[in-house]
Amino acid sequence: MNSVGQGPPIAAVIVALVLTLAMLVPVVYVARRSHHARRTLRTCPRCGTRATCDVTHAQVSATATRVAVQCGQCALRRRVVVEDSDRDVLHRRLERDRRAMGRQLRRLEANRRTSEIRGFIALLRSDIGGADDFLAHTRPPATPPARTPGDP
Repeated sequence: MNSVGQGPPIAAVIVALVLTLAMLVPVVYVARRSHHARRTLRTCPRCGTRATCDVTHAQVSATATRVAVQCGQCALRRRVVVEDSDRDVLHRRLERDRRAMGRQLRRLEANRRTSEIRGFIALLRSDIGGADDFLAHTRPPATPPARTPGDP
C-alpha cells in the first residue's frame, strides 16, 4: 500500500529519467555542433584533405570569430564563423602540425646528410687512389671556354 501523499515509485523513476534527458540533450547538442565546427575548419570542402591553414581571423561578436582558412592542397579560400573556443582549438592543432612537420623535416634532413656522407665514404674507398683522383671527383666540372663569333 502506498502512503498518503506519495505517488507510485515508477513515477519517481520516470520523472528522474525525464530530468536526466533534459540535462543531457543540450550537452550532446553543443558537443556535436562544436565537433562539426572544428571539422569544418580542418577539412576542405572541395578536395576533402585536412591540410588547412589559418589565414586571418576577426572578432564578429563577443563569442564568435570569422576565420579565413586556406586549403594547403587545392588553395581554396573560405570564411567560416565559429566560436572562439573552436578558433583556439584550430590554432593549437595548426601549431601542433607545424611542430610535427618541423620534426619530420629535421629527421629527413639528418637521414639525407647521413646518406650523402656514407655515399661519399664509399666513393672514397672504391674510386680514389690518390690526391689527383680525389680532386677529379670533388672539383666542379670545368666550364668550356667562351665562344667567339668567328669560331665554327
